Amino acid sequence: TTDGSIPVTVTAGEVDADNNFENSPIVGDLTGVVFEDINGDGIQDAGEEGIAGVDVVITDVDGNETTVTTDADGIWEATDIPVGA
Repeated sequence: TTDGSIPVTVTAGEVDADNNFENSPIVGDLTGVVFEDINGDGIQDAGEEGIAGVDVVITDVDGNETTVTTDADGIWEATDIPVGA
């Protein structure tokens, strides 16, 4: 399921050896682009080039920071970021 839950039915006296109930965090990936927004509309249009070498700081739900740097086209990607509200 999308909420990370796993439905399991175990009958009294049975052992469910097929499931590992460790508390693993759910993680996701984030990506974006930093660009010169010439017309200020928030959308990267033709002629609005990406900006290389910009540090993007992502703060997860636990307050941990991950810093990634934009590539030559202004694109950045952060992986394995804990998800939550």
